[in-house]
Formats: sequence, C-alpha cells, structure tokens
Amino acid sequence: LMKVDSNGDLTKEQWQDVYVAGEHTKIIDMDVFDNHCVLLMKHKGIPGVTVIPLQCPSEHKSIQLPVTSCVLLPNDNPDFYSTMYDFTLASPILPAVKYKVDMKSNVINNTDGESEFWLDKDEHYTCQRIDAISKDGCEIGMTVFYQSNLPLDGNNPMLVYGYGAYGEDMNLNYKPQQMILLNRGWIIVFTHV
Repeated sequence: LMKVDSNGDLTKEQWQDVYVAGEHTKIIDMDVFDNHCVLLMKHKGIPGVTVIPLQCPSEHKSIQLPVTSCVLLPNDNPDFYSTMYDFTLASPILPAVKYKVDMKSNVINNTDGESEFWLDKDEHYTCQRIDAISKDGCEIGMTVFYQSNLPLDGNNPMLVYGYGAYGEDMNLNYKPQQMILLNRGWIIVFTHV
C-alpha cells in the first residue's frame, strides 16, 4: 500500500510505502475511512485484519482472529467518518457471524455486543494450522479439522481439499455435509496452495 502527495510530483520516486505485506501474504480487500484504512488479508490461507491509522501508518495493528476463522468478508461500511468496521467471519465447522472492530481501540465485538469470538466457543472440534513441505520444496499451509476427542492414531479416514489455480482461494464456508463427516470420525484438511 503506497501514498503520494497529489499536489506535487507524481513520479515513481515520490511514492512512499504505507504498508508492506509480508511474504506469503496477499491483500484481499481494503476500506478507507476518514482516519483509518482497513486491510483484509490472507497469510498462507489464514485471514487477518489490519487497521492502519492514516495519520501515523507505522502504528498499524493486526487484529487477532480465532484460529478457526477461514472466511473473512467485509460487510457494508458506507459511513466514511465511522470509527467502526463491520466484517463477517465463518468456518467450515461454524456458520457466519458478524463482528465490528473499533478502529481506535482495536476492540472487537459481535453483533450481540459480546467481546468473545463465537467461533472459539465450540469445544467439540479442533482446528489446527500446520505447514507441510511439498516435493518441490514449497511450504504449503494447511487447516485441519477433527473432533476434539478423536484419537489421532492413523486409523481415521481423511478428506483433503486442495486447489491453487489462478490465485483463487477455496470456499471454506460452513457446509453441513462436512459436519456429518467430522461427526463420523473423519479428519478434514484444506490445503492453501
């Protein structure tokens, strides 16, 4: 993310970095407000929110999302002067929930005013983020879901989803049919190629 003084020289040399995304990170959406810029990003397939104060961009804050978050979508944020940013989180094991982040304090609340993430409340299922090395040496991020009480002894069926063409992400929204598999002892893995 870069800026330039629109009243001055617009040559390449005048552009300044505001925020530089790290390796394996892509910016998927951006909303600009009067005093803040909000970036929705993915790092190795894991969603994230970064709030950048426009008066002091170096003081940007990354918002901690629950580990089970797999889908991050912006909601309508039509008020340019707002200090609240609305977004939705979802997961293959839990339906979508709407949240608001206060861009000044970086405090998040769901639409019921609770400060806890609903996605963190399910104790019946475990979500793990792991990395594996492919045959060509590339690091591949994976999100793994299974029942919390499932013995991981190599005897469970596993369903692995993989897609990595054209820069498109897999659909990791809630799907009831995946819950049926998890409840029958399956392990479900999503690769972030």
